[in-house]
Parts: sequence; structure tokens; C-alpha cells
Amino acid sequence: MQRQFYILFILFGLAGCSGSNFPDTIKNSVTDKQTNIPGTRLYVTVPEGYSIAGGYMGLRKSTAVLQVYDNTDGNFFTSTPLYNREKFEREGAQVTDYKDVTVDGYKGKYIFMKNSNNTSVYTLVFGDSTFCTTVLGVYPDDDEQEGKELKSIIESIAYDVHHKVSPFSRAAFTIDDTVSTFKFAKLTGSAFIFSPGGKDVKFNDDLPYVIVSSSAYRAGIPLSSLADTTFKTIEEEHAMTAKDVKNAADTTVNNYIAYEREVYGIANGKLTLLYELALAKDKTMVIFTGHSKSDFATNLSEFRNLAQTIEIK
Repeated sequence: MQRQFYILFILFGLAGCSGSNFPDTIKNSVTDKQTNIPGTRLYVTVPEGYSIAGGYMGLRKSTAVLQVYDNTDGNFFTSTPLYNREKFEREGAQVTDYKDVTVDGYKGKYIFMKNSNNTSVYTLVFGDSTFCTTVLGVYPDDDEQEGKELKSIIESIAYDVHHKVSPFSRAAFTIDDTVSTFKFAKLTGSAFIFSPGGKDVKFNDDLPYVIVSSSAYRAGIPLSSLADTTFKTIEEEHAMTAKDVKNAADTTVNNYIAYEREVYGIANGKLTLLYELALAKDKTMVIFTGHSKSDFATNLSEFRNLAQTIEIK
């Protein structure tokens, strides 16, 4: 989460009008007038003209951006030493407002910073030992109206720690596991794991499984070249030897450009099949890898059944 914040810090710069008069305490209840930010446990009141953003968790309107990082496995107390006035000022930012706050009973920190890049940034981070949520409001510092709107959105925050977040709400793709014996089992980091019947899978046993993830894609570079780098990394993680690549081909899946291949080799002393598929749309590449140590023909068919349902958002 900290790394994501610094990326935005660099991209947007920090500037703007006053961020003062921010409340010491934010205490709101979830009502039917509030909107859940998909993929998070955060609710806000959305002003006219703002819509749910595509490609990240948050809202956008014209040049105004509200971005949310809801780390439900994080720890506010170990994450927030990075959020202090002295650190930001040493790095060249002008912090015009900084204080400890409370958000729905959780400890938090509020920061408003400015620089010479004609952009203003609100930052609110809050949580406890079980989660850490960061909210960024970014807008051009000459747009006072957008600044007021973002501030009002942040002040309207309600956080429902009991809200169940669908793991796929954060995915760059959809997938339908009803067509395959491989069912969704769990989300590990940014990797979606599927196994027979959704059973818990341990990667060193003999149960077949599928891993689906996504990454950035750059048009103009052959998909096979980009995918090959990822596939080789996967094969190295398996310590696969005596590799034999079969049926490697450029293809299409659901009208997306795609590249697939089968790799047979020895992993942990057993003959292993990796079915590797990459497909791309716009700036997104989805990587699908099926892992099998037995019954190759059946599992390969099931891998393909599942892979053919992928839709990139």
C-alpha cells in the first residue's frame, strides 16, 4: 500500500489551496444515500457528476480523482510511521495541514499537501491492527469546486468492517467456473486460485490447480514475447527440468489476442503439465496457468473450459 501511495505522490505532485478545517472526528452511519466503493468496505456520499472509476477503486469526475486502498490484511500501526509531516517536508512537499483524526472510532491521520505542480492532494489513512485504509483525493489546485467536493466526500466516509468484499470485485477480469470442475478456491495476493471442487490446495501436493492473475500490457510488443517472460518465471518456480514445449501458438480467446502452450517437464520428481495462456485487451494482460501431475488429457480439457470463459474488464 505504501508503494502505491508514493507512486501517486510522484505522478500527481502536491499543490493547491487550503485543506484546513478538516474535522478531528468523522462519524457516519451507512445509509441508503451512501455508495459503496466496489472492492472496499468504504461507503461515501457521491456528489453529482462523480462516477465509479474504471481501472482502480474509487471515484472520478473530470480532473478530480478519489482513490481508495483498503488493505484488509494490513496494520494501521505498522504502516503509518511513513505518514508524518517531517518525512514529507524533507522530500520537498509543503504540508499545509496534518493532524491525528478518528474515523468511525478508528485511529487515523489526515494530510493536505501542496507543491508547484498545480495539483492538490488530500490523504486520509485510518485503521487498526487488522486493516489499514488509505483515501486519496487529487485535483487541480485551481479548481476550488472540485477541492470542496473531494473534501466533502472524504468527510462523508462510513466504514463497515463487516461488509463482505467479493474477491472478484478487484479483478481485472471475470471468469465463470460453472463450466469446469475447477472452482474458485481462494485469493492469494493478486492471484486467483481454482481447484477441483474449490478444495484447499497446497502447491506441493498432487492436486491439480489453476492460477489466474493480471498485469500491464503494452500494445506493439508481441504478446508471446511478454507472456514468455512470465511463463519462464512460473516454470522456474516449479524448478521444472527436461522441459518439452508443445502446441505453442498465437490464437484468440473471446475475440482477445492470445498465446497458449503446453509445457511438460519434471517438477518435484514427477512429470508435470503446465497449460499456459495469456490474453490481452487494451492495457491489461491476463495470465492463466493450469498445473497438473496426472490425468493430463482430462485436466487439459478442463483448463481450457475454464479459460474460455475469461472476459477482460
